[in-house]
Amino acid sequence: MVLSVLLGTVAGTLLLAAPAGAHTDFVRSDPEDGATLDDMPSRLLLEFSDEMDPRLSTVTLRLGTGASTSLELTSGAGPSILSATVPGSLAIPITGETRWTVTFRVVSRDGHPVVGSTRFSVRAPQAEPPTSSAPADDPPGAEADRGPAGTTEAGSDSEPGRTVWAIAALGVGALLLVIGAVGATVRLVGRDRDRSA
Repeated sequence: MVLSVLLGTVAGTLLLAAPAGAHTDFVRSDPEDGATLDDMPSRLLLEFSDEMDPRLSTVTLRLGTGASTSLELTSGAGPSILSATVPGSLAIPITGETRWTVTFRVVSRDGHPVVGSTRFSVRAPQAEPPTSSAPADDPPGAEADRGPAGTTEAGSDSEPGRTVWAIAALGVGALLLVIGAVGATVRLVGRDRDRSA
């Protein structure tokens, strides 16, 4: 009899202690706590050890020490996952590195609350190095010698350049012929004078 009473007391104590000791734990987040990203995420995922009720939960996102923005919550891929949508207005162009804090107060379907936070950073994209438009085979300074259509300004290979040189050569040749003719005429006149004398 005493043994039955003792066993009943122990069983009742265990039954009463079990619900009081049960609690919901935060398991992980995506992005992970402390992560550094190249782009602002469009969605945050929070996973817990029990089924969560989005209607009884709140998740906020804060930039640095600024004001918090409440995020819209839905159920994730599993019953223990909450999905928080990040508004497009928060995905603004950034400079340097921005630090974000996710704060949550969520309630499981059996009424257990969980309060906590996680953090991540978003870094600015790296600037693209300037690229040169000059061909790789050109020697240094070749770009400065190029004309309007990519031709060099030394006109020796162009049609107008050849024409100028041809005219100049013809002119010099004609001048030499004239000088030679004048010289020959002077010599002939000199000979005739010598003979007549």
